[in-house]
Amino acid sequence: MQKGNKGFIIIYLLPAFILYAVFFVYPAFDALRISLTDWTGFTRAPNFIGLSNFIQMSKDQSFHMSVSNSLIFMLVSGVAVFTIALFMAFILSNSMSEGKRKIFLNLFYFPNMISAAAIAVIWAFIFDGNFGIINNFLRAVGLNQWAIAWLGQRTSGMGVISFIGLWTFMGFYLILIHAGISKIPDSFFEAARVEGAGRIRIFFNITLPMIWDVLVIAISLWIINSLKLFEMVWSLTRGGPANQTHVMGTYVYQNAFGFLEIQTFQLGYATACAVGMLILLMTIVVAFRRFARREVYEY
Repeated sequence: MQKGNKGFIIIYLLPAFILYAVFFVYPAFDALRISLTDWTGFTRAPNFIGLSNFIQMSKDQSFHMSVSNSLIFMLVSGVAVFTIALFMAFILSNSMSEGKRKIFLNLFYFPNMISAAAIAVIWAFIFDGNFGIINNFLRAVGLNQWAIAWLGQRTSGMGVISFIGLWTFMGFYLILIHAGISKIPDSFFEAARVEGAGRIRIFFNITLPMIWDVLVIAISLWIINSLKLFEMVWSLTRGGPANQTHVMGTYVYQNAFGFLEIQTFQLGYATACAVGMLILLMTIVVAFRRFARREVYEY
């Protein structure tokens, strides 16, 4: 590469690097400073309290539950999302014409075009314990014992949140996986068919290895997005009842700003929780990327 070209590359990358440094690197390091204080957001010079916030966080059962709920959502919805996305990608790439394939891909992607808060409000009405469509249907068919307060307890509440996450986000990951499959040359599949391989064998022996790098990126994105979940849970349950359906994002927000008439403004403690959230997220992503590392097939 010529020196002149290096100069142009640096010039073009500099604006993006500056934006990244200003809006991510600096706030991330500043968050560490704030997490060591008792800042409420209204004082110029917050008191330095050392690791007190992190000690409190280690004893905070509500924070532990929010971490557990985030991991439950990441694993339960994640397994469902990628199982169904891979299955649908297999169906779309083997059994449909190009026109029908585009229609189905657009239909599956449609929930991603709607605000997550709006989707949550709609589903909150559907799962409402008193007048929701689900409970009204169960009562109509004589299954009154199954008409429960779906969002009124941790088990069913997290089940509802995981289901809505599956319905909302699956289309996005289906698009990514299908895009990876569409880039594989047809000659690979034709050669496999000549050798007598069936569709299922082709999918597992050719398609999956060829899209492994796409799948790793998609799962990494899922881990990041699922652990940052906020709008859906806040619109559905506000973390209730009794903090049982909090995820990390909603618990950080509640500690920072409170809820309705209860104002907390514990920004120092909320920032410490956010730092813990960042460390957990980075640890899981790095561990997954190392675990999923394998030879990439080039074509």
